[in-house]
Amino acid sequence: MAKPTDLAAGASRPAATQAWWGKPFGLFQTNIAEVDGDLDVEATAGEIDRLGYNVWQLNAGGICYFYPTAHPDFQRPAASLSGRPGGDLIGDALAAARRHGIGLVARFDFSRLAADLMASHRDWAHLGADGRPVEDDGLVNICPNSDYHAEVVPAILADFVARYPVDGVFFNWLNWAEATYRGKYAGPCHCDRCRDGFAAASDGAPHPTGPRDPAYPAWVAYSRAVIQRLAERYRAIVQATLPGAAVFLADAKLDIGFLEVNSPVGRSGAPADWWWTHTPSELASVYQNLADAPPGAVVHAAANLGFAYRAVDEEPDQYRRYIAQGLVRGANPGSVIVGKPLIGRNPSVEAAADLVRFHRDNASLYAELRPGAPVGLIRPASGLAMAAMQARPDFSGYRGVFAALQERHIPFDVFAADDLARAAEASSLDRLSVLVAPDGAGLARADLDAIGQWTAGGGRTLAIGEFRADHQAGPEFLPVPMDGDRLTGSELDCRYVGGEEGVRWPAIGHYYRMGAGAGQARRWLTTPAPPGPPERVHGWSALEDWPDRARGRHGQGLVTQLAWSAGRSAHLSGLSSLADAIAAEVLDLLGDGLEVRADFPRTVELTLGQVADGYLVQLLNHSGGRLDRARRPTPASGRLVLTGRLASARAVRSLTANQALPVRLSPAGLEVAVGRLNLLEVIHVAV
Repeated sequence: MAKPTDLAAGASRPAATQAWWGKPFGLFQTNIAEVDGDLDVEATAGEIDRLGYNVWQLNAGGICYFYPTAHPDFQRPAASLSGRPGGDLIGDALAAARRHGIGLVARFDFSRLAADLMASHRDWAHLGADGRPVEDDGLVNICPNSDYHAEVVPAILADFVARYPVDGVFFNWLNWAEATYRGKYAGPCHCDRCRDGFAAASDGAPHPTGPRDPAYPAWVAYSRAVIQRLAERYRAIVQATLPGAAVFLADAKLDIGFLEVNSPVGRSGAPADWWWTHTPSELASVYQNLADAPPGAVVHAAANLGFAYRAVDEEPDQYRRYIAQGLVRGANPGSVIVGKPLIGRNPSVEAAADLVRFHRDNASLYAELRPGAPVGLIRPASGLAMAAMQARPDFSGYRGVFAALQERHIPFDVFAADDLARAAEASSLDRLSVLVAPDGAGLARADLDAIGQWTAGGGRTLAIGEFRADHQAGPEFLPVPMDGDRLTGSELDCRYVGGEEGVRWPAIGHYYRMGAGAGQARRWLTTPAPPGPPERVHGWSALEDWPDRARGRHGQGLVTQLAWSAGRSAHLSGLSSLADAIAAEVLDLLGDGLEVRADFPRTVELTLGQVADGYLVQLLNHSGGRLDRARRPTPASGRLVLTGRLASARAVRSLTANQALPVRLSPAGLEVAVGRLNLLEVIHVAV
């Protein structure tokens, strides 16, 4: 892994034309408290380097400051700096980072200020629906539309970058903080500027108070646009002085995609609503496939249990899973700990160090890695961090399809529903053979049109149930229009999808009536079979004018249409037979377009990426643990069968074991034996 200082050819920081974040890196954040001003910077920098990371992210200012400030009226230094010689943690950390050849990123959090500092600046505050400032723990939430962000923050940043030649600036929670850390919900800001700005952006829609209001989606769109503009202004200030510095945050497209993940403890509700094991992988894949994504993305894994228990270390095997998922999808590894780096308190970080060092040692190959799967899966429009919490989409249909493809080892990449039109314009869809629109994707008209055009050009589409936004008319590429009768919710209680014989599945969510003339049906919706004693559970029958499936041509392409929310039903029921049926539809559309097949347990995920001289086939073992917490995986073994371009491989090598793998030519293709898969296997197929 090249270090930021290495990329600058001897300079103290990267030059503008040598952006370090465009090459593989590892980011380690020490998220220190106000009492940690005496941090041992030399020991910390050395530990970060030993663990395999080459960029250190450290708190600089915002809520409290760790360097001598220039604006005492609204900058409050951490009291713990008084015991530090020179009183300047950032200056000392920057010098230590340079000695160890690692970069330093300064973290700022301008989302809140101490209540006494805000007493004379009520106009800066985020106001709740009751017109009162949102306050918790002695901190007042700040509105991004305020003069604090328009005038004060730019002055702070200009002063900071003039004094400290850091390698980057990260903004934490640069957004409307609609909730406090304790979970108290205040809703969108109701200050005059927010009211006026939202009214102008939404043609006078009523100002929302929360996600249940009809105008809330419009608020989310408005808030994202404001934050993007604000972030771009901050970047211009930083890079005017430090052109080689990366500027990034979670909810805007700047220099680095920041994908923070961790799992909460004490989750209530149904198991299907618990932490989802594939979150790091899906976020990394979505980001890699954005039409205008910046070159660097980092899966930033928190080594703690959510907000409530941030002093508790994450399960080490789960933490390894976080890091591995980022790697297989082409993202950089990132870690964040709370407080000083006491590795004895964070064994999870130590446990994942071998994966971080593997990424560093294979940096040249990971620098080339690009998505290469033949299947694209559309993820509901939601954003990546705070925006996802605001949007609150229904992921159940998407997750049912995701799991179905993963369990059958079908390599796929994830595309954001609201980015498809841009992805099509950038030709990002051209490499795909099959595109899957799962139920609940929420596709808008421009993105539906992009699917139609791609299909007409020869693509193959699997359209599942209701995947449009707001039940729009069309789309025209479907074999059967979706404007007929529709059963939903309780109307589907005690109904099944099946034939007179064979496996039946529960119909959960919605079901469209496609008519008996749809053809290609394999199963049908049944009449209700009301619950009761076993003696009375009978009498259902298939409704021939409610088929489950249709297929048709669209231009030069092919579309398979499922009439019901099969993805949601698979996710909520957990039935492998239904997951396999969804995967079978994808395999049917792929035909001979699947050039790598795998024979492994269902818990193994296969990803396919392109590199300069061939492909990376990465296998990730998800076995071990319970629904909300991963444990050490059970070792697995299996084989790959390579066909098409991959069958002409001149070398097949395990990078994790650093050895060639045994291969043999069979009628099925080039067979590759994988003897022992623990967590991660990375196979380089040179062609």
